[in-house]
Amino acid sequence: MERHVLPTVADENPFAVPLAIVRVCSPAVICLATVSLFFSLPERLAASEPCPIGSTVTILLLRVAFTFLLEGLIEIVFAIVSGVWQPCVGCESAALLGIAGCLALCVVGRQKEKDGEEVWTLSRVRCALSFAAILDLTQVLLWVLSINEREVGDICHDNRRGACMSESLHLWVPAVRVMMFGPLLVLLSLVHISCGPTEDQLGGESGERERLLEDAHSCTADMRMRGCKLNLVIFCYVSNEGG
Repeated sequence: MERHVLPTVADENPFAVPLAIVRVCSPAVICLATVSLFFSLPERLAASEPCPIGSTVTILLLRVAFTFLLEGLIEIVFAIVSGVWQPCVGCESAALLGIAGCLALCVVGRQKEKDGEEVWTLSRVRCALSFAAILDLTQVLLWVLSINEREVGDICHDNRRGACMSESLHLWVPAVRVMMFGPLLVLLSLVHISCGPTEDQLGGESGERERLLEDAHSCTADMRMRGCKLNLVIFCYVSNEGG
């Protein structure tokens, strides 16, 4: 029985290690942003109901999570078809981190929003998703550079069954994810505008505070007047008793 020695991915592709690092760092940033929500001070919303844009943000995050799941399934199917688990690609770690980070961000964000806390307007969430989108775009560029480095006619690194399809999907799935990050970041920038306190709400709150202050002043004046009347009655009573 002949033993086939499979060359490492780093030997075949000089961009393999940077690709693995970028691929894992992208979902890791989302996980860190989600974990940071547990240690943030609550910021109350002006409105008691959840922001309607928050539902759209959640849907887009679920689609981003699906792309991470799809990328992990591609690697599993390719390993089953070829019979060899390809090392040093980071797809399995990236898939697990991406699914966990996006789903946890959806659950924590919606729960905190129902509790009246501001989540989608936090700068850490927007910065984390923006950085993840930049890393995915970098991943696509590295894939393109790795393809350009190959010789003419050399489409894949090896001749294993499904290798070409696997590499093509690993290129297109992050590209699709970058296109999903675009509207997601636009929505996050619009959340503060559409769900923040309006001028009418601010005016109503200030008017209510003024009415409360007026009621407090009138109540204080009324209590002082009653106190003066009581003192006058006591004085008259004492004067009559003394006379």
